[in-house]
Amino acid sequence: MVDLSREYIADIERGHKKVSLNKLFEIAKALNVGCCDLINFK
Repeated sequence: MVDLSREYIADIERGHKKVSLNKLFEIAKALNVGCCDLINFK
């Protein structure tokens, strides 16, 4: 699991918070997806 609150994750999704690469990798690992899947906007 990632040690981030739901509110913080929601802020990241809405673009209100910036996320570090380390946290991005942690989120991707917790979701069992690649980092590029989280930032691919196709």
